[in-house]
Amino acid sequence: MRTGLAFTGLSALILHGFGTEITADVTLTAVGDGVAVHVTAPETTVEAVARTVHLAALRAYAQE
Repeated sequence: MRTGLAFTGLSALILHGFGTEITADVTLTAVGDGVAVHVTAPETTVEAVARTVHLAALRAYAQE
């Protein structure tokens, strides 16, 4: 599954590591007047806080 997230009012962004793994766990949590986003992949962690997060794309495919 492929997902695209669009942020508005981004107030914090932290990126640890960088990898090519396309599989990640994504957690969205309400915090104050915004949303905290936490993305964890084998070699990468991304943390962000934004006023809003918009799910811009959601695609899935079958691997045969």
